[in-house]
Amino acid sequence: MPARTPSNRRCPRSTPPAGLLTLSIVLWPWSWTVRADPPVRTPPEATASHDDLSYGEHAVPLIQEYCKPCHNERRARAKLDLGSFRTTDSVLKNRKIFGAVLEMLRQRKMPPKKADQPSETERGRLIDIITAELDRFDCSGSVDPGRPTLRRLNATEYRNTVRDLVGVDYESAADFPADEIGYGFDNIGDVLSIPPLLFEKYLDASEEIIDRAFGKTAANAREPLRFEAEKVEVGNEKATPDTAVIGTGALGIFRERSIATRCDFPVDGQYLLRARAYGDQAGPEAPQMAFLIDDEQVGVVEVPALRKEPQVYEVRVNIKAGTRSFGVAYLNNYNNRTSKDPELRGDRNLIVDWFERQLATSKKARKVDERIFVVPPYNSEGRPQLANIRTIVETFMRRAYRRPVSDEEADRLLELGRRAFRGGNSLDESIQLMLKAVLVSPHFLFRVEIDAGPDDPNTAHPVSQYELATRLSYFLWSTMPDDELLWLADVGKLSEDAVLDGQARRMLQDARSRAFIENFAGQWLQTRFLDGVTPDPTRFPQYDERLRDSMREETYRFVETVVRENRSLLELLDADFTFVDERLAKHYRLEGVKGEEFRRVSLADSPLGGVLTQASVLTLTSYPTRTSPVLRGKWILDRILGTPPPPPPPDAGELSEAPEAILAGSLRQRLEKHRTDANCAVCHDKLDPLGFGFENFDAIGRWRESDGKFLIDASASLPDGREFNGPRELKKLLAGQKDPFARALAGQLLTYALGRGLQYYDKCAIDQIVDRTSRSGYKMSELILAVVQTEPFRMRRGGGARR
Repeated sequence: MPARTPSNRRCPRSTPPAGLLTLSIVLWPWSWTVRADPPVRTPPEATASHDDLSYGEHAVPLIQEYCKPCHNERRARAKLDLGSFRTTDSVLKNRKIFGAVLEMLRQRKMPPKKADQPSETERGRLIDIITAELDRFDCSGSVDPGRPTLRRLNATEYRNTVRDLVGVDYESAADFPADEIGYGFDNIGDVLSIPPLLFEKYLDASEEIIDRAFGKTAANAREPLRFEAEKVEVGNEKATPDTAVIGTGALGIFRERSIATRCDFPVDGQYLLRARAYGDQAGPEAPQMAFLIDDEQVGVVEVPALRKEPQVYEVRVNIKAGTRSFGVAYLNNYNNRTSKDPELRGDRNLIVDWFERQLATSKKARKVDERIFVVPPYNSEGRPQLANIRTIVETFMRRAYRRPVSDEEADRLLELGRRAFRGGNSLDESIQLMLKAVLVSPHFLFRVEIDAGPDDPNTAHPVSQYELATRLSYFLWSTMPDDELLWLADVGKLSEDAVLDGQARRMLQDARSRAFIENFAGQWLQTRFLDGVTPDPTRFPQYDERLRDSMREETYRFVETVVRENRSLLELLDADFTFVDERLAKHYRLEGVKGEEFRRVSLADSPLGGVLTQASVLTLTSYPTRTSPVLRGKWILDRILGTPPPPPPPDAGELSEAPEAILAGSLRQRLEKHRTDANCAVCHDKLDPLGFGFENFDAIGRWRESDGKFLIDASASLPDGREFNGPRELKKLLAGQKDPFARALAGQLLTYALGRGLQYYDKCAIDQIVDRTSRSGYKMSELILAVVQTEPFRMRRGGGARR
């Protein structure tokens, strides 16, 4: 960006967006309207204070020059006169206004394009000063706990809750409309809308879930479900040169390939998997065909049949209920046209007409999960037991709503069942109707919290025992509270400090805390989005889905161990161990690892160690064809240090990828030339050194000594003058920034736990979290426990702005 853009200092007519986001939710038999302030997608950052840059001396002149032309007492665009704020006190009294100003500066939305622009140095200085002023907050008085927006369960929480409520793994929740992401996470109330399509999905899901829970779908599954081979996808493509439609409708597969489609397996049970096929026979053996479930071979058969007489081949396989990938694969292609032996000469191919699945036996065909029928609904003579039916309904509602239910709520639902029964439905069908109604209730789909003073922003109060149980359970398990949490809520003990600590420790050791690793760590480190990364297959032919999955699993197991073993959170940055399978070990050139099972390995005397050198992160922060010190530096500033840089200026140039440019110098040399512009250097001086430190790792995380014909130079100096050479030294420098890292991680955890973006007053909670964590020796579990004990986690207030 140029230092100045001359103009007539006109104020353009565009104004910044303002107003309220209104979300209308209509659910039978309730109708709610929820209003929320428009979300700012980037959480507040903890920036170092700039005591040497006072607001009055350094910020006011910049505001006068670049902001006042549009925002003055005569032309107050957006009804805002920025010329009137000349002191620190005026900033602190108008935090909301300056929070918006700060965001506009960061996103380069202000000054508008047609107005004079500050230099990058001036913009950065103004951002730093305003940030430092907003960070000044007195935590000695009453603290605002904030007020999370009413929020629905996201797709992961919905699936997990259904699993624990009725014992059905509803994998089709993955087909719901994608949850929007705010502040880096997909559990933020401000952005979890409910479009009409999603409500239709909820209605369909309630039918399928309860039908599966009652075993009704077992009868349907006993009818064969057939797929014509020529109509399904080949791998991830339609018919390719390696396949062709044969005759009137079979699919010929001419080399090792798979064909698969999505298929519903309604209940747990043993299934018959069949395929009608034949082969072009050649070579010493018949074609081999594998049946695939979720891309895994579950049975292999030989296909000696000839074109004139196709045969049906089948295997029996135990399969868990859910929507899965189902198909077949050709395993042993053969093509020899030059052999002197006529019996060995020829081209072997597999031809598939159709394949199908059919339920053979089901253990759960008519057995209703005991989580639903907590007592029998019939007496010994087969007649309804009204008291037991009420117990079944009330227990289900209590668990689904995650709180006790009133007699009125239960009566309303029981009346629905009575009407169905009187209208000719069986007792089972009437009970199912009531349970389906529960699954589309707002009290199930939303995490509802009741305010003591809903319209009084100054009325802060502890959340109820049940609301606290729900907050804790969805934070650490991404699912509903279990019986122990609900019992502690019943007796009013969960809110006791020692009890809450003990429950959080118990939950972190439970297998269900794997959901916390995948959902929190997967989004904080962004490894959840690895599926969307596609390294160039010509440059990196080693990269495939199995390697990608191994990369992600390494990160999950590593973070899980740091949490479960209550290790130092600094080991996330630099550790002497990791987890690998054989494929990933070869990728890292680690010896002695065989097989697909993951195991813990030592990294002594290795540059590897910590998430910064894991292939998942290094691949995420690269381009498809090469590494990117800029992307890697940005990732570290954002994810690790909590100080994301602003977006690049609109006229920021890009590195040339032309062959002559690549041959003219290393990536580092080309970047250094790119940084000669002083305005570019403002950001790149912070970004590039961090990225240079990891240049020994290529675009898929393999160690290297050179970039093409150029030796790697992994030395650099940080903006504060500290020097390093290579990833080991840089990791030690980053791990030495204990409090900044703990503060950044605490902010991410608190955002995820609360389901809202952090505000200036949350600084007090962050201070408490970091203080407890530092006193524990920076133990990871203590950091999580400290989040649970904060006032924002345990309290809420009414709506609106505090007076």
